[in-house]
Amino acid sequence: MAWRGICRVVPLLALVFALPVMAADKQPTGIVTGDEFVDQLNGYRFEKLENWKFSKVDKEKPEDPRHIRFTATQSNFVIPENRKFSQENFNPPEIGLWVDTSSLTVEQFAEELKSRKSKLKARRDLGDAFRFLSQGEFQEEMKIQLDGIDGISLQYNYKYQAQLRNAANDTYKLVDEVRLGDLYFVKYAGKMIVLYYSCERPTYRQVKEEVEKMILAMKIKPPAKTTDTTGSAG
Repeated sequence: MAWRGICRVVPLLALVFALPVMAADKQPTGIVTGDEFVDQLNGYRFEKLENWKFSKVDKEKPEDPRHIRFTATQSNFVIPENRKFSQENFNPPEIGLWVDTSSLTVEQFAEELKSRKSKLKARRDLGDAFRFLSQGEFQEEMKIQLDGIDGISLQYNYKYQAQLRNAANDTYKLVDEVRLGDLYFVKYAGKMIVLYYSCERPTYRQVKEEVEKMILAMKIKPPAKTTDTTGSAG
């Protein structure tokens, strides 16, 4: 009986001691320092404006990284007066970075994103993180450059109905609303790099000026190496 008890205890102890080792496998692969997010796996650097806030960057296994590298929301957004009593469908302006390896060109990737019949796994994955993608309609495609890399931006809209409350007589009505957004993507070193932005219609254009300022300043390529030509005193 004693031997059977030992046989039961040993595997249990092995499991207990293995848990901290498994947990230790996870580590931060992206860090936020002040206003800057640095992707330690890919080397990307993204600097936000002061009125934006990064979400918490969780630890992960470097060999199995999350495709969503960061998200950030505007901290000083204003809710329109007619939506203050019905905020459940109102979302603050949001930006995010999604990255994954891809064999497609940016043009091919854009076509897959625009097609609701697409079976591209990346489209479903990006849609899970950026839920408006699966329900919105694409309107416009433009050529862009991020850190000197040619890419494409897609503009879309997502229509929905919001229930508004009239505080004066405590009645409700449904109104048509639109959430607008843009996807910016380039391909570098075999990876598709997608930045997404979404915002409620009333402040879309105003907020977009802030968003493009941040996105167009993003660093994707590694810093150029400098050579010391001054020599050394001997």
